[in-house]
Amino acid sequence: SKLATNLTVHISPLTTKRTGKFCYLESTDVDENGCFEVYGDEGQRFTWMVMGERGKIDVEPLKSNTDVRGDGPYRYIV
Repeated sequence: SKLATNLTVHISPLTTKRTGKFCYLESTDVDENGCFEVYGDEGQRFTWMVMGERGKIDVEPLKSNTDVRGDGPYRYIV
């Protein structure tokens, strides 16, 4: 929840040969612990990807909140 919200699971079946059989996969929603379950035919292999809305990230610190130390090219923020 600190990194992303509104998570969505995308699952795709993996097959080693064309059998003409329809692969059925289904997943639960992502819970508050970041876990989900996938249901389908036993032994069915699959890939998964979770996507969501990224949380707010402070890319550049405020100048008033930084303490820069060091000399010349060897400067660092405390």
